[in-house]
Amino acid sequence: MPMDWIYGLVGGVLIGCAGAFLLLGNGRVMGASG
Repeated sequence: MPMDWIYGLVGGVLIGCAGAFLLLGNGRVMGASG
């Protein structure tokens, strides 16, 4: 059973969550600083 697609899926989810977190954090910082 190939596991490559599982690692790809998990990696994509982690990258997506990290990107969304950075965007939200950056938006909060920009909003707080004016």
